[in-house]
Amino acid sequence: MNPPCKYDYEALTTAEYDKLLEQTRDTILQFITSTSTLSFDESMFEWRDYRHILNDTVHFSMQKRFDSISAMELCDRTWQVVSCVELCTRLYSPTFNLKMHILQQINEDMMLIYRTVHVDALNCMAKTVYLLARITIPQGYMVLFRSIDHNQIKLNVHEGKFFVPPANDIWLEQYVCAMFCAEGPTTTQFYFGGNATTNIWMREILFIALRWEALVMGPQLVLNM
Repeated sequence: MNPPCKYDYEALTTAEYDKLLEQTRDTILQFITSTSTLSFDESMFEWRDYRHILNDTVHFSMQKRFDSISAMELCDRTWQVVSCVELCTRLYSPTFNLKMHILQQINEDMMLIYRTVHVDALNCMAKTVYLLARITIPQGYMVLFRSIDHNQIKLNVHEGKFFVPPANDIWLEQYVCAMFCAEGPTTTQFYFGGNATTNIWMREILFIALRWEALVMGPQLVLNM
């Protein structure tokens, strides 16, 4: 049996984490709600999908209106999914062989996570350290995923002795955001957007949105399992 990984790192202060979030929040707010720099790609299952591809990166904004749930409730259900390792892995295709480890629970609305995605077809492991946070914004609420340079926290991962490294090992810089805008007591305009590396995530973006919808809008038994 392969022994579990060990993780060594130097945590930042809460003030430093807050500053990273502030640097990203305003940029995302402007980008995710504006389609002027994006091209409409398609509409499927009432999702409107806007994208712009530059080199190997896709910038995307997916939007959908929900008429039977408040912005706060939808945000809380989303947080329940993305802050739980078992539930969050359900958002991704099993072929990704995704693994997550919570490095630090900073407070009830913020955590630091290490994630690996092993894409067998590319013999590639994509690694990310990211800050996951739930914040309040003038429009409603936001759940923000923001990558952090692993060198900034001096992360050192000690793999098990039977670990076989892939041919390609890359660190991803990425930001993704879910935004919940209240348009009425039980009406929410939802935005899901950010950037992603095309050869790994481009085809997966819509499916992540569909899996998210199934988890948060399906029977509550799903979230409580």
